[in-house]
Amino acid sequence: MIIALQSEMNLLLYNLRYEKMDQTVEKVKEVITKYLAISTDGNQNILSTISKFLTEIEPLYIELVKIEYKYYIIKEQEKEQQRLIREQMRQEAEERKLLAAEQKKIR
Repeated sequence: MIIALQSEMNLLLYNLRYEKMDQTVEKVKEVITKYLAISTDGNQNILSTISKFLTEIEPLYIELVKIEYKYYIIKEQEKEQQRLIREQMRQEAEERKLLAAEQKKIR
């Protein structure tokens, strides 16, 4: 059960994208609720332990989603900065090429 829960959480984190943090947090809550329902139908001897575990781990998973989202945002900003730097380098190279061509014409 724990392995399946971890797999579902990993899938949610993998699919985390721009402006989807709130949706992912809601999905985390849905998954926890689903596992609480499964544990209720299962072995009653371990119900209290599993319920306690799931209720304690839910805020941790929500915090994990928030941290992953912040990381994703920073990573995307870095990609954009790198793209802008590459574009600027291309423009500067083109300008140098044009300047060299102009200097050859003058000579």
